[in-house]
Amino acid sequence: MKFAKTMFLLGGLALTIASCGGEDWPEDKVKEFKDECVKQLSAAAGEEQAGPVCDCVLEELKKEYKSYAEADKKVNENWMAEKMLSCMKGSMGGGAEE
Repeated sequence: MKFAKTMFLLGGLALTIASCGGEDWPEDKVKEFKDECVKQLSAAAGEEQAGPVCDCVLEELKKEYKSYAEADKKVNENWMAEKMLSCMKGSMGGGAEE
């Protein structure tokens, strides 16, 4: 019984470390997303607005998906367009509209 409790606690600790370790949203992938987002959006909205909108979209992705890999598999063009529009509207007031 003591062994089972110890294994349960270690398993919980491993999950906590994995979710807090930052590897769920690797910095290189976040940078890649932001760079490409700004590049694509700058043509339509200008670079000054593109940065904050892309930051907003990234935050929305992180709220909805546990990892970059999950978001990469599940996000479609409609989701992205909806969030970008919401973030563009919200950029006047500081964030995505609900």
